[in-house]
Amino acid sequence: MLRQETTVSASQLSHNTADLLQDVDHFGSTGSVFNPERFLSSVDPPTEADQKGLPRLSFGSGSRACSGQFIASRLLYSALVEILSVYKIVASESEPPNTDYVEYNQFKSALVAIPKDYKAKLVPRDEAVLDQVLRETEERTKDYYKTKA
Repeated sequence: MLRQETTVSASQLSHNTADLLQDVDHFGSTGSVFNPERFLSSVDPPTEADQKGLPRLSFGSGSRACSGQFIASRLLYSALVEILSVYKIVASESEPPNTDYVEYNQFKSALVAIPKDYKAKLVPRDEAVLDQVLRETEERTKDYYKTKA
């Protein structure tokens, strides 16, 4: 909820991206739960869920927003859809991610949030599909990487 506040001239204002990306009013009661699949409406076939209002906040906003945000969004989207379609991301029971939007930051004085260390594992959804995706990716990208002679 927005309130009327007074700010000093030339103050720098910033939004709390972590809080906004875990907003229970937007994402529901599980907004702070580690669940990467919330961004998919279907895993088989992988289908992106409809999103409203928040997806680009990580790139800043206004005149100071990242100018490469659209390229980065496409690259991240492609990578994440492929990862989520072939793997299930499982949080560690002994060292799960800290999803508390206040306490998750490793360095509270940093300008950019750096999450505290946590463990998760990628569990293949289907070994045959994973093998196929890895073969196709290697074939598609083989000319972009130099190999040692």
